Amino acid sequence: MGLLASLKAGISADTQRQLNQTRTLLAEQQRTNRMLEDRLSLCQSKNDRLSRYASAYQEQSAMLSDFAISLDGYRQSFSQLQQFLAAERDNLTHLGKRSLHVQHSMGEISQSLAMVLERAHQMDSDIQALKQDTGQIRHISDNVNEVAQTTNLLSLNANIEAARAGNHGRGFTVVANEVRTLAQRTGLLTGEIARKLAEIDAKVEATHARSQQDMTLTRENLLSVEQHIRHMESQLTDMQNSRNSLVKSALLAEIELGNIEEFQLMVMVQRMVAGHLAADIERVAGKEECGIGRWYYNPMFGQVFAGMAEFRQLDPPHQQLHEFALLAVKATIEGDAKTARTCQLSMSQAGQVVSSLIRSMTQRLLKEHLPQGKLLGSAA
Repeated sequence: MGLLASLKAGISADTQRQLNQTRTLLAEQQRTNRMLEDRLSLCQSKNDRLSRYASAYQEQSAMLSDFAISLDGYRQSFSQLQQFLAAERDNLTHLGKRSLHVQHSMGEISQSLAMVLERAHQMDSDIQALKQDTGQIRHISDNVNEVAQTTNLLSLNANIEAARAGNHGRGFTVVANEVRTLAQRTGLLTGEIARKLAEIDAKVEATHARSQQDMTLTRENLLSVEQHIRHMESQLTDMQNSRNSLVKSALLAEIELGNIEEFQLMVMVQRMVAGHLAADIERVAGKEECGIGRWYYNPMFGQVFAGMAEFRQLDPPHQQLHEFALLAVKATIEGDAKTARTCQLSMSQAGQVVSSLIRSMTQRLLKEHLPQGKLLGSAA
């Protein structure tokens, strides 16, 4: 009995130890399971986050692609607007030149009418002088006619006296007859002169009346031409103001178009760095070939903006933007993602400076009046 009890006690102790060990193992297994569950949960959470990140990345990629497409459409629309404004500016310039030519011709017509009016005044003065001269001639003719009549009477008296003298007065009779004949002819001539003077007076009066009518008509035409010239000058001023506005709008459109194309370049580089677009150095435009470069390095734009500090400050950040864009694409091709992102960030910072300077330029352009000598196309 004692041996059996001893065996039972030993078995119970071994069993208890095994049970304890089993419990310990079970506890460790449970802790391990909990740790595995925690890690699994963590992995699942990370996997969910990665899935969300991937989904967000895909959405961002799609949005960026859509934005690039929309931006290109906006650029095309702005390009058409810029071309339209430039064409309208050129049309107004051509129309302004033609209007100036017409105004010059109207000025010459006005001068010609003024000269005609001056000659008409001179002709009127000459006609008045001619009327005075014909009046004097008529007065002289009347005097001559009176002398002829007196001479005729004297010759008649002489004939009477010669007849009384008989043979002694025959010679005097001949002379008296000749004198009477001369007096009669003189009377006839003075009568003819009087008729001619009457005709001349009638023609002079008619010419004077027509001259007065022509002077009145010429004066009215001159006033009308001068009024048209003043109206044309007002229209030319309005046309010049419209042209100035169109020139300013064309400048702004060209600048904004360049700004859009520059933004397109930055979006394209971002897509290349992000892997949304195949990296290609050939697609990265140089600083003179890009939208901003086309107007910034144009001498006419330089003439317009030469006095703006922002214009002079634009070149360094604009050059940096293109340099960092090229470096970012090169690093992407070489697989250096860190350098690519760093260059992309520097490109974006330079782009912000460029946009700020251009915004300041456009605001000043909207406020300021462009001088006549600085208008684009004015030298054409």
